[in-house]
Amino acid sequence: MLDSRVLAGIKAFNQGEYYTAHELWESVWREAVPPEKGYYQGLIQAAMALHHLNRGNAVGASRLAGRALDYLKEFRSSYLGLDISQLKQFLRSLAKDNLLDPASHAVSFRQTADEYQAYPCLILYVNGIENV
Repeated sequence: MLDSRVLAGIKAFNQGEYYTAHELWESVWREAVPPEKGYYQGLIQAAMALHHLNRGNAVGASRLAGRALDYLKEFRSSYLGLDISQLKQFLRSLAKDNLLDPASHAVSFRQTADEYQAYPCLILYVNGIENV
């Protein structure tokens, strides 16, 4: 079972509250041991990349996306029940292009209320069932 702070971080992330997600995951990261420590570090860096992107800092977002990928590269798309495949795809694009327009990649991500989300969501699977 995932720590409640991880679950709260997933919820915050999926609601676009990237700084809050970062804060929640950072408290877990401080207590974690490898390999989970690196995984949480990657999620933290990813959240901050999206936070910077939202604030118009494309260069900082691109740098943080690259760092997040460095931490997450050793992990499969699904680890600890969390599907990060959309996130990794988005981070790869962001790391390559400082001027990325997230809306241009919207079709790659989940659809909500007949509109595509511009940013990726994290999908948590519990016993093989999606729990967002």
